[in-house]
Amino acid sequence: MSRVGRLICAFNRVVVALLSLAALVGAVKVALAPDQALSVVAAELTTLRGVPVASLWPTLEIVALVAAVILLLEVWPRRGSQVFEAQVDGGTVEYPAAMIARTVEKELATIDGIQRSRVVVGGHQRKVDLLVRLSTLPEDDSQELAEQTAGCVRDKVNGLGLELGRLRLSIQPGSERGVGKAREAVAA
Repeated sequence: MSRVGRLICAFNRVVVALLSLAALVGAVKVALAPDQALSVVAAELTTLRGVPVASLWPTLEIVALVAAVILLLEVWPRRGSQVFEAQVDGGTVEYPAAMIARTVEKELATIDGIQRSRVVVGGHQRKVDLLVRLSTLPEDDSQELAEQTAGCVRDKVNGLGLELGRLRLSIQPGSERGVGKAREAVAA
């Protein structure tokens, strides 16, 4: 997990702990003295009725702005360096998503019929989701190539000690140009 991710996680834990503590204190006060708790709340609300609405706007705007920023930070997708963890020989190995993508792309370069491949990695912890975009040679059978590619990808991910979650293949037939170069590159 990145440093920013750890900071956001720590902030979230503090906020949840404080809200839980406030709820617990409020529940205990209501349980021990319900009449007194309700009278305190009623007194606070009565005090707020006397305050002009115009003087509450700056406070409401600040609270709304802070809440909106926190909500935005929480739901905004994080595109930091994604790291996957695998248990290997009693220890832990961390694989960055870019390394997994390069490893799978290198493995796919050994399959006859694939001109180019592009791998996009998703998922979390041990479960890896992959989107594999392939450019194939025009005369190759797409179904057979898809089966071979899926098996190769599954074996490579499992060989890294990770679990393949979702695999999506996108196959586009390539052009005749570069067919000889692609076959030479695969053979080498």
